[in-house]
Amino acid sequence: MTDLLEKTTVDLLSALLNSGETTEEFRLTLLDSLFVDAQCFISNHVSKKQIHDSQAKTTLVDILSLSVESATSARVLLLARVVLFQSVMRYSSELEEDAKLAVTTKLQWLLDVLIDAEVYSSVLSSQLPVADGSGKTIIWESMFSVLILSLKTLMINLSSSPAWEELETFLLQNLLHPHFLCWQIIMELWCFWVRHATEDLVADMIDKLCTFIMSMSSSETPLCPDSVLRRTTKSICFLLTHSHKSLTARVYKNISTESRSESAPDAYLALLLEGFPLNFLTDRIKNDAKKQIVADFFHFIENFNEKPSNSSRYTVLGAPVFALSACLRILDMSISEIDSKTLKFVVDLIHKYKNSKDEATRDRYREILSETLSIISRSEQLYTCQEMDSVITELQKLFISETGHRHHHLHKSKPNLALFLSGLIKYEMSETETCPKSRAVWELYHLLLRERHWALVHHAVTAFGYFCARTSCSQLWRFVPEDAALAFDRASGKEAKTERFMSELKMFLEKEGALLSLTPSQEELELLAEEGTEVNATVQKFLEGRNQQRSMEAEKRPNKRRKLPEGICRGVELLQNGMKRINEGLSELRSDENESEDFQKSLQNQFSCLEDLVSHLVSLAASD
Repeated sequence: MTDLLEKTTVDLLSALLNSGETTEEFRLTLLDSLFVDAQCFISNHVSKKQIHDSQAKTTLVDILSLSVESATSARVLLLARVVLFQSVMRYSSELEEDAKLAVTTKLQWLLDVLIDAEVYSSVLSSQLPVADGSGKTIIWESMFSVLILSLKTLMINLSSSPAWEELETFLLQNLLHPHFLCWQIIMELWCFWVRHATEDLVADMIDKLCTFIMSMSSSETPLCPDSVLRRTTKSICFLLTHSHKSLTARVYKNISTESRSESAPDAYLALLLEGFPLNFLTDRIKNDAKKQIVADFFHFIENFNEKPSNSSRYTVLGAPVFALSACLRILDMSISEIDSKTLKFVVDLIHKYKNSKDEATRDRYREILSETLSIISRSEQLYTCQEMDSVITELQKLFISETGHRHHHLHKSKPNLALFLSGLIKYEMSETETCPKSRAVWELYHLLLRERHWALVHHAVTAFGYFCARTSCSQLWRFVPEDAALAFDRASGKEAKTERFMSELKMFLEKEGALLSLTPSQEELELLAEEGTEVNATVQKFLEGRNQQRSMEAEKRPNKRRKLPEGICRGVELLQNGMKRINEGLSELRSDENESEDFQKSLQNQFSCLEDLVSHLVSLAASD
């Protein structure tokens, strides 16, 4: 029934769109009437932007809305329109060229509708019945997957069509779509295109994207995640991550620090911040890139206290620090070249932060400090340096002692502070009340573990758990404040106990360990098998009981078929007579030489479907 209704509906719409007597204006009017947003449906009129013929379109909307008049929610109907549109795309191979172009113009409508919270949540959570490969079995598929597949099918059908230019425009215009789901859909289509397009065509597109981001680098800061530069590089990095490795090398060649373009370094930094896949480069190019980033970093920290100069490749203050931090995160590695100069740089940076009167400059210093802490957390050798004492003392003064409005943005650095503290496993502490560095570490952990925001709680507990599992410290209770976030009871949120914190910490670490475990233990497998056996026995018992109940109900049910009301039987009889008259009319039509053969075939197909439905109704109405 699902396959029949879907195909019949699409066939009807295709017949209207493909008809030679249908004008382009009518096709657009018809599609605009079918695919309108919730506001248009509620108010029963169409947006002025979509109107080609106001009077005709309003009439069509009225007609198409009659059958759904009793619906309780316009958004439910909106979701149904999305389902209908994906069906049209799925069977787009049956459309004529003009009809394909008309359907392609409605792709933007699809994205506009998906922005609605109820619609996109339904798309992500719902399933649709679709026919399997054989066409004989109906299976349930994720609506999102079905939608992506239908869009890819449309792309294939448009590849040799004049409507392809319209599709290209649609993909380019939405490359930076602000909605997460729409952006994901667009990137899926971009990746699909890259995998199947010719190498020359893909290379040309990549070159144009590189030129585009370099042209905007001078006016866009690479440190702003919402800037056009960052959003474009985010799309490029997504594309590279899911494409052939040669594309990554091409982008690196176009936008490397050796490029003659003055804006190339900032574009390169934006790519690194968005996860540019350095691992896809050859070992030689990757090592050269890493050496250049490290060299820029050391040049920056060595000249940090000097007057600003134009010798830096970047236009952003602290760019080498951000580049190195991003590089280490992408490659998931540490660099042995990082030495005690970095620790001295942290102390100088904190002093400059405190002395700065300009809020924008102070915030930039805070960002640089945060990224530097991330770099140190990946350099275990630094925790054994003598200069680490000064770093911890300065951090304690900054985060604990320095309070007030001037330092309200320091909370943004707490995730990287947690990373830094997790690396203190090799840091020597006497664990006595009189030890300044021990007290500094305790207070910093107290600061993090008091945080109530769920994300900061996760960072803090993860860092502390990592530290606990590897440190030689024996008095771990000193690191936990009495008012730690996880120490409070969930019911009232008032009573705090250290025992409750340790219990929550234990459960958290067990869950984290389970997520990271790739190979289950024998005990876990045996327990899982035992639980599976119990579940299977319960299900079998339930099925047996249900089958027995059905058998009893079938025995009680009378064998005599219920007789339908006279009105239904009379209506079916009239339908049969009508089918005979239509069949006679088709015979006359076949003898008419003026009618086109395509029109006759289309009409015959529709009549066959109608005949099957009427035959089914006749069988239901037949009584013993």
